Amino acid sequence: MQHNKKGVTLLEILIAVLLMSVIFLAVSSLYLAARRFYITARDKAVISSEAQYAIQHIYKYAMQAMGDKNTAPFTVTANQLDIRIYTGAADPITSTAYGNSSNYTSYSYTYNDTDKKLYFQEGSGSPQDLMEKVSVTGLTLNKIESGTVTTAFTGSITASYNGQSQIFYFSCYPRFASFH
Repeated sequence: MQHNKKGVTLLEILIAVLLMSVIFLAVSSLYLAARRFYITARDKAVISSEAQYAIQHIYKYAMQAMGDKNTAPFTVTANQLDIRIYTGAADPITSTAYGNSSNYTSYSYTYNDTDKKLYFQEGSGSPQDLMEKVSVTGLTLNKIESGTVTTAFTGSITASYNGQSQIFYFSCYPRFASFH
């Protein structure tokens, strides 16, 4: 009696299904890990982009700050940075109009702890949200003084987005008018 050996046994099918299941499980685990990594990297990139914009914005205006012998170019408090920029037509160092407050425009950066936002305001205009996509969970501003005059400042912005959080540090040493 001769047996037909062309068929597949049940044991061979079970082994094949088991091997395919192990391969599928490994591939799906790799896919899920890569997806989590992508989402984390994307969220951190959003935070970085928003924070970089805000820091460059602060730096741009702080580098234009000018004071005189009576008024510092900027004031720093716990949640606010006020910057004065000379906008008069004459040379600010030699002009008699230099000390006149009407020749300056003020710019303010304010951190609102309630709604977790960093706002920028030019003069008496309406405040603008500098970091629209992310929550600002902390702002630290520190003065660097020379005598009684604030000459520079450092700070940090803590921002979060979709469960990710990052801290960014910055410093600014603006140019100054002569204080003769």
